[in-house]
Amino acid sequence: MRFSIACWGWLWFAAALGGAVVSPSPYGINTHLANNADLARVVEAAIPWIRIDIDWRSCEPRKGDFRFADVDRVVDFAKNNGLSILAVLAYTPDWANAGKGPNHPADHTPDWSRFVSVTVTRYQQQIKYWSIWNEPNVPDFFFPGKDVFVSQVWKPAAGVIRKQDPGAFIVGPDLAHLTTTDQEWFLWLKYILVTVGEDIDIISHHLYDSRGGQYVFELLESGEPLIPSVKDLLSELGFAGHPFWLTETGWNTLTFSEDMQAENYLETLQLRRSRNYPDKVFFYELRDDANPEVSSWGILRSDGSAKRAFFVYKDFIAGEYAGNAPDPIPERDARDCYAERLIPSTAQSGLFAPLRRLRRDLVHQVPGGGFWVEAYSRWSRYLTQVSLQDSRLFHSGSRLIALTASLVDRPGGSFWTSPLPPGLRRTAREWLHLLLKKPMPFELRRLLRTAEKLESLFPENITPLKVIGHHRFRSAHQRLIH
Repeated sequence: MRFSIACWGWLWFAAALGGAVVSPSPYGINTHLANNADLARVVEAAIPWIRIDIDWRSCEPRKGDFRFADVDRVVDFAKNNGLSILAVLAYTPDWANAGKGPNHPADHTPDWSRFVSVTVTRYQQQIKYWSIWNEPNVPDFFFPGKDVFVSQVWKPAAGVIRKQDPGAFIVGPDLAHLTTTDQEWFLWLKYILVTVGEDIDIISHHLYDSRGGQYVFELLESGEPLIPSVKDLLSELGFAGHPFWLTETGWNTLTFSEDMQAENYLETLQLRRSRNYPDKVFFYELRDDANPEVSSWGILRSDGSAKRAFFVYKDFIAGEYAGNAPDPIPERDARDCYAERLIPSTAQSGLFAPLRRLRRDLVHQVPGGGFWVEAYSRWSRYLTQVSLQDSRLFHSGSRLIALTASLVDRPGGSFWTSPLPPGLRRTAREWLHLLLKKPMPFELRRLLRTAEKLESLFPENITPLKVIGHHRFRSAHQRLIH
């Protein structure tokens, strides 16, 4: 119940902002373009994220003949019911590549770019998270190889997304965790991150293991003989700080019993909770295919009835399992902390201990400091939601949090007497500039405008101690509290 209330709270924030619903929760499910009755089961289970397919073949069956009715239905349902969307753009129609098949790119790249442009423009108020293709290292999904994928699919699409919606998040590359020749996930991932890694806001990956959730995490964190773990490879390539989403994992009940599927769900959810990693997990999938020859990965059977895994997922989210809290953010005060809501995957890493110490120091040692801590707590949920709707704010806010934490954590406790680094002030200016373009309550805008003005007035070498003692700071504080 508490989790459902939280979901509707985020829906209220999104409505106030006039933008997409974006939940900070880590829980998702692959739904494709499910019917509304099945989507209602997602809402019933309080699963806040859905991963959907926007298939070029069905959305533009003939050049220029755009048909988005089914996507519109799902997007409208999500908006009206507080669901967040990750949308996958993929699969080439016959007219665009002379019938080579959906796993080949368009013969004329502008056709693909136009489809991406039309789609992103159509949904830019409702969808902020986009994936470019699905499992491109699997020949059934993309045949020509990684260089063609990057040059003819990824680059054109990423460029269009950035142009049409600069604040959108690009999620990828959604590789299948395979080690077969020419499909090796680690070679594909390294190639993509080295060539176009700057395009990616969130790293995503697909990983299935028939042995259960423990083995999924072993492959993510420990790897195999002669093959790196996903975590180690990302660290080696300089992407350890990026959010990481597991956008497909699951178990097929044609191979395993429904009880075993449910136990694997629970094990995976408990392991994710204990690590606070990955940042999100999307199970595959919501409903079994009606075709009995297709594997049954769903948590709903083909007739719409629920398997045990549905109830396990629902109950886990509701906090029914020992040691689980409905809110994934650690510590009571973190529930109203912008930093710990924005970057939950690092909550166990020690990054936030100095920020908590700074809040305590402000309350107990700085005259008037309690006002600023209270304002921070009051507006943290708003700041989180608007940052999750705009990748530029997300990245500048994340940098600002990391820079502040490192400054507070300096040896010898020299935070108050050391000059604020130019990089921190530059990042703060960038963050404030982006944030003040957003719709917001008058009281928050007044507070941020005051912070922006004060930042511009202080000399470059000023210390935090001198800031709080400066007559301009004291005067601004008095105006804000009265």
